[in-house]
Amino acid sequence: MISSKEIKRKPDQDASKHYDSVIDKVLQKLDTVCKEVIDRTNQNNQQENEEARFGQQVKQKPMNEERKEKEENALLLQLAEKDKGRLHLFIKLVDYMTVETLVSINQTSMSMLLEEMKKERKNGLFNTAVNFDVQIFTPDEKEISEHLKCLLDDMIVVMRNTARVISHQSMIGYIKNTKLGELLSEQKENKDCIADVQGIITDSIEYQNIKNEIFEKVTSDFQAAEVYVNTNYMRCKPIYEFLNTWNQGDFENKEHTLDIIKSHVMELKKWLADINFYIKDIAKGILNVDGKKIKNKLQPQVVTKLENFKDYLYKLMQKKANQTLTTLQTYTSNLSKNPQNLKEYAEFIEAIQEAEQNIKGLETAKIEVEAMHSLLKSKFDLNPLKNSDIVMMDDIQAEYLRLTLKIKEAEELCKERKQEMMKKHEAEFIKFITNIQNTTSSVNKGKLILEETQPADALQQLNEIKTRSLDRFKELDKNYQHYAKLMGLSVTTNKDLQELEATYNDRRMLWTHSDKFNKLYEDLQKNIFTTLNVEEIEKEMKSYEIGILKLRQNINNLSKEGRDKVLDQHANRVGNVSQFMPVIQALGNKDLRPRHWKKIFEDLGSAWQPGKTFTLQELIADGVMNKKDKIEEISAKASGEASIEAQIEDIKSKWSQLSFIVNHYREAKDKFIIGSLDDIIAALDDHQLKVQTKLGTRFVAEIRPSC
Repeated sequence: MISSKEIKRKPDQDASKHYDSVIDKVLQKLDTVCKEVIDRTNQNNQQENEEARFGQQVKQKPMNEERKEKEENALLLQLAEKDKGRLHLFIKLVDYMTVETLVSINQTSMSMLLEEMKKERKNGLFNTAVNFDVQIFTPDEKEISEHLKCLLDDMIVVMRNTARVISHQSMIGYIKNTKLGELLSEQKENKDCIADVQGIITDSIEYQNIKNEIFEKVTSDFQAAEVYVNTNYMRCKPIYEFLNTWNQGDFENKEHTLDIIKSHVMELKKWLADINFYIKDIAKGILNVDGKKIKNKLQPQVVTKLENFKDYLYKLMQKKANQTLTTLQTYTSNLSKNPQNLKEYAEFIEAIQEAEQNIKGLETAKIEVEAMHSLLKSKFDLNPLKNSDIVMMDDIQAEYLRLTLKIKEAEELCKERKQEMMKKHEAEFIKFITNIQNTTSSVNKGKLILEETQPADALQQLNEIKTRSLDRFKELDKNYQHYAKLMGLSVTTNKDLQELEATYNDRRMLWTHSDKFNKLYEDLQKNIFTTLNVEEIEKEMKSYEIGILKLRQNINNLSKEGRDKVLDQHANRVGNVSQFMPVIQALGNKDLRPRHWKKIFEDLGSAWQPGKTFTLQELIADGVMNKKDKIEEISAKASGEASIEAQIEDIKSKWSQLSFIVNHYREAKDKFIIGSLDDIIAALDDHQLKVQTKLGTRFVAEIRPSC
């Protein structure tokens, strides 16, 4: 099919040549007629002249004949002159007839085209393919209409380019001295002798009516085609959308039931039938609705998806069969063992329980494998299976029967050996409790209860006890409780193990606190006092004191003497440092300024210089504990002064942000008055009250000048 653009670039040259040849023939005949009329006039005039010139030499005729001949010649000359004067009207008539013929041909051609479009036909005049994208038809109504418009325009172009008789060069001599000739001269200057045949055609009512009918026919046929497509083709659009969005890889990466897989296969099978049933070529008026393109696109893709599902289902069947057979063989193997010790007996009972719990699931898996094979056979004609697949399915059936027998045999064996294993469990558990009790005693023996032992050595030994004994005992206790449950014995809490863990934790806490306190004591003695974090020291000391109270209750109760030397030593050392804590807290006050430190050192009888460094040990040597009350008073005063200074700074900051609002005085541009003072007065009242309150405190004396 030629597109509308190609039609515009390639007009119907054959039709133009045909019309030009017809006009040429008309012009030739017309020119011949005109020449004959002119010749008749010239011949009559020439005869009169010859008779006048050569009358003496011509033999005289009878007078009556001569008179009759003259009358005839005069009449002929009169008729010839009259015909000559009407030649331009004759030419105009011929021109009108040719134009009327061209217009009539155009209208007839359009009528024939319309009748052709209205005919019932098996195949349409225009082929349009169906798409499932935004545009349903390709080409669509607009393109077909444009094609027909080009066809109609070309028909008019052929008529328009055909020269009119009246303006042809061969006719100019016959009409040049007439009113018609003058009119044509004026038109020649404006239109170059090309008559407006196009306007005559396009302005006619018949042309407009036929043209409208043609495009209405296109519209109605496209509407009918769209109804058909919506009723039939669109049933297959879900297939198109599925194929554009479906991802086989994502589907296979997830777990799916056989019912879901089967539903997809059935749907794809149905879609293949739907494509063949609903997507068919059909004629709708001038249109041939072509479904081959979309059918050829959808059908192979659906077939490919079915092949993908077949491969996926086959692989899934093989995987499921392998897993099922392996699981059955594993259970059968586990139930074929003869347990000799308590651990093996417990594992044997677990194997029986697991097999009994999963036997139904294995039967379901076996049935599912068989269902997969049935689906492959019925929907994909995959028959027969490979020999290896058939053997595997037979093995699954045989192994399943073997497992059901093994479960019964294993249950009988388990009952026979139960009493023997219960005695073993009792004997091993008594031995286990003895080991726990011995370990508990070792925690309160040896270097772990000697005050001269270094904390690092004690903690190392405790770590070894935890690794070698405590952790292993916990694991063994879980096992023995598990064995007891499997054999139906009562299970109670292991109090001996709980006692061991509590004793171990208390002893470890004591040595851990002792180790940390040693490091704290060393920092207090040697580090520069102003670098110490007094708040953290206070928290640690409280934790040590609380720990000592707890440990006294637990550890002392376990010792034969009713006391623990390591705990006593740790408590004494903590108590020695605790007596210094009030002074440490007072001297650790962050509000102490150089003036305060100067007073403190003056009370201690020592010189003070800014930037002086000192340790707690040096302060104690200077008798700081003898000046405890005085130092606490100075520290409290420093805190009070710091609070006042902070509030004064806050007041200064707020006043630095306050501003007076100034407004124009009435209409004057160079005179101003202060605006609202409500905020300023409120701030002034509030701050005056605060300052008066602070001036009445006992901490303001030394900082008053600076405030």
